[in-house]
Amino acid sequence: LTCILVFISAIIFSQSNIEKNKITKNEMLYFVPKKEHLAYTNFGFKSVVADLLWLRGISYFMYHFGKDNDYKYLYGIFNASVALDPQFKQVYRDAMTLLLCDKEHFSEAEKLILEGVRNMPKDWEMRYMAGTLYAYYLKNDNESLKHLEQCWGLIPREEKYKHELENMFLH
Repeated sequence: LTCILVFISAIIFSQSNIEKNKITKNEMLYFVPKKEHLAYTNFGFKSVVADLLWLRGISYFMYHFGKDNDYKYLYGIFNASVALDPQFKQVYRDAMTLLLCDKEHFSEAEKLILEGVRNMPKDWEMRYMAGTLYAYYLKNDNESLKHLEQCWGLIPREEKYKHELENMFLH
């Protein structure tokens, strides 16, 4: 009888500790492993997992848009996606669009865009996004000018890029 009481007490104690530290069901849906652990979770399908994470990020944003506008997991989802596929340009584009919907996420957008600049140093679009981010959102003219000057030098001088070259004068 004593053993049974001790056993039941242990179960009650364990259950109460689990309840105190419980992760809500909704938060568990947005769990993403740390960047350094992602190598062990993709089973050789890095780009597929990166795509799935990106889609999850878009879905997460759409779910919260206009509802509670709480995007606290969006940066983590996008960051995990580019950790798996550093050349995944659409994630950086979406970071510019979605993370900049709320001032509290401007620094996260900056981190992702600068990661894109590091991963794709010869890509004029990454420099353009960085220049725009600094000019209009972070209000840092020196950084904006640095990135836009580099962007100007990287844009191909072809007819199909004429519009982009003309837009550079607007900044």
